[in-house]
Amino acid sequence: MALIACRNCGHQISDKATVCPKCGTPTKEEPEKEYVRQQDSKANEEVMYLTAVSCLNEGRLEEARDYVVGLLAQKPGEPRYAELQEQLNEALTRQEEELAEMARRRSRNIWIAASIALLLLLAGGGYWYYERSQLQNEQELWNQIQETDEQALLENYLQRYPDGEHRAQAEERLSYVRQQASEWQKIAELGNADELEKFFKKYETGRYHDLAVAAYDDLLWNEATKMETLEGYTHYMQCCPQGSHYAEAKELAGRLEKIQMSDDEAATMSSTVQQFFYAMARGDEDEMLALVAPQLDSFLGKNEATKVDVMAYMRRVHADDVFSVDLTMGDVEVTKSVDKDDEPVYSATFSFDQRISREDTSLETFASYKGTARLSGQGKITSLSLNKTAHY
Repeated sequence: MALIACRNCGHQISDKATVCPKCGTPTKEEPEKEYVRQQDSKANEEVMYLTAVSCLNEGRLEEARDYVVGLLAQKPGEPRYAELQEQLNEALTRQEEELAEMARRRSRNIWIAASIALLLLLAGGGYWYYERSQLQNEQELWNQIQETDEQALLENYLQRYPDGEHRAQAEERLSYVRQQASEWQKIAELGNADELEKFFKKYETGRYHDLAVAAYDDLLWNEATKMETLEGYTHYMQCCPQGSHYAEAKELAGRLEKIQMSDDEAATMSSTVQQFFYAMARGDEDEMLALVAPQLDSFLGKNEATKVDVMAYMRRVHADDVFSVDLTMGDVEVTKSVDKDDEPVYSATFSFDQRISREDTSLETFASYKGTARLSGQGKITSLSLNKTAHY
């Protein structure tokens, strides 16, 4: 006999006993109840199988695997459970392949997306660089032409950059230049100094300003050179202090200023010439010699003459048969210049009539002369020439 534990209270009882003497629980289940238990177990197993199939068909492979593992644990050799296991394995394999393919596609899509993003970035960067370059090029061009008077340059800018940052300024500048060009065309045709001056004072800068200044400069210079006077050159220098001929005008004006002759100077030189011939007519040797230089450049055709030659001339006039010489001087015109050493030199042109009272009336008793004389700054005659224009 062996002892067993009561199913209900755990009391040790004999395995031959039919009930527990302590709690009265039967030691064995009744046959009908055992049958029911076995039927319930089969029903549960079938439910697990059907559930596993449903999970497999719906793609819930992890749940299906749990049911298959349970079924095989209960009946390892059951064919349909083994077939279900193969189907599950195939499904798992397909799932792994699909996941791998999805991973590859996802990787490829990521690469494509990254490439597209890079291309967009490069395109955006290129566009940004292009726009920046365009703005920089526009600014550089505008810096070069913003003060230009060339219509073509301004028109080119507006054509290249119709919506440029400086469009309004370019249009305003172009209108201003066109107005200048129109006015300049009219002024240039007139060739009037006053109108030219008004124009370049109105438009103080630019190509047309420079053209007007140059035309004004040339016009006044031509007038000054025609006049060839100190006043003319001085007027040019006052009106064109930056003129292209200013240096030449200054030099010429300086020369003319040096040869400007006062009334006193002209009177002194004229008087010297007249006194010389009156002294000659009187036969006043001392006065004649006092009015000539010690060494003359020329005297009546003789170069490097001396006072001796002057006295010889006077003695020829006062020949032995001459009683007297009556002389009438005409006007004496005096001009002034300078020599190579910038010393003043005077030139005199004159005329006189000479009447000679003489013993032999068959000889010449009347003559008209024209002559030229040069005088030094000290008022001394340095050269003398005479031309007889009439006589009898």
